[in-house]
Amino acid sequence: MYGNPCWALAYPGINNCGFDMAGDMLTHLFGNLIPRGTQIAANLLSFAQSDYADIWQAGMSSRGWVYLPQFCKTNVCDVHLSFHGCSQYYDLIGSPFVKETGLNEWAETNDFIVIYPQTIATKLNPNGCWDFWGYTGANFAFQTGLQMQAVHAMAQKPPYVTWA
Repeated sequence: MYGNPCWALAYPGINNCGFDMAGDMLTHLFGNLIPRGTQIAANLLSFAQSDYADIWQAGMSSRGWVYLPQFCKTNVCDVHLSFHGCSQYYDLIGSPFVKETGLNEWAETNDFIVIYPQTIATKLNPNGCWDFWGYTGANFAFQTGLQMQAVHAMAQKPPYVTWA
């Protein structure tokens, strides 16, 4: 398993405490799962978040990431959105959050898509956090908020999926 020692408070903010948090969380959300498999590197793809929103107004990066399991390339699958923490956006830490949390291994064997939307650091948001205080506008916490509209659109029409 990947990550800093369990006691560490350091970049990239992913710790290895000898516990499969991804598996535990997903089992809680989805119920019984097939044991995790192997992540297929070619199934992790970047996509243009600007296809879903005005990224500059929403404080989002130009690209997000999606893990698209083999099965989900031609079949309808559930979607799981995975939000990074403050100072965990791709442009700052690189790939650990989208590659090393364990979600992709579970997604591959359990046929669900993982979307990793991405923020950026801005003058009003120097740590690249998701908006929880209103830097994108007064509706930040509602369905009408810019980031909420963007990720909802991603979940409704996941990147690279060509379902009929």
